[in-house]
Amino acid sequence: RRLLRYLGHHRRAYAFWALLTLGYVATFVAIPILIGRTLGAAEQGLPSSEIAVRCAWIAAFTLASAALRYYSRTLVFNLARDIEYELRNDLFSHLQRLPQSFYLRWRTGDLMSRCVNDLGSVRLLLGPGILNLLQTPVLYVAVFVAMFVLDAKLALWVVLPYPAFLW
Repeated sequence: RRLLRYLGHHRRAYAFWALLTLGYVATFVAIPILIGRTLGAAEQGLPSSEIAVRCAWIAAFTLASAALRYYSRTLVFNLARDIEYELRNDLFSHLQRLPQSFYLRWRTGDLMSRCVNDLGSVRLLLGPGILNLLQTPVLYVAVFVAMFVLDAKLALWVVLPYPAFLW
C-alpha cells in the first residue's frame, strides 16, 4: 500500500512502459512468422524482389523489436531508480525527525541495512520484477496463440510435453 503512492506519481510513465512492452512482445512474435512467410515465398519460387521486400520487413521488425526492448527496459529500470531515490529521501527525512532515544535502541548496522539492502530490493521489485510480471505471461500467451494460428496440430505436439517440463 505504501508503494502505491510512489507508483501513483509515475503511473503515466508505467502505462507508457506497458505499451512499449506490449509492442516488443508483438514484434518478437511477428519475426518468426515473417521468416516463415519469407521462406515460403522462396519455396514457391516467387521473384527475388518479393523475397527482398520480405527480408526488409524482417529487418525492420527486428530493429523495432530491439528498440522497443531497449527503451522499455531502460524506462522501467529508471523508473525503479527514481522511486528508490524518492523512498531514500523520504526515509532520510523521517530518520532525521526521530528522537535520539530511537538511535539508542537500534544498532547502526541494522539501520544501514534497511536503508541500503531493503531499498535496493524495492528497486528490484519495481524494475526487473514488474517487467517479468507483465512481459512473461503476455509473451507466453502470444507465442502459444501464434503457434496455434500457424499450425494447430504441430503446436499441440510441441505443447504436449510442456507440463512434464514444468514438473
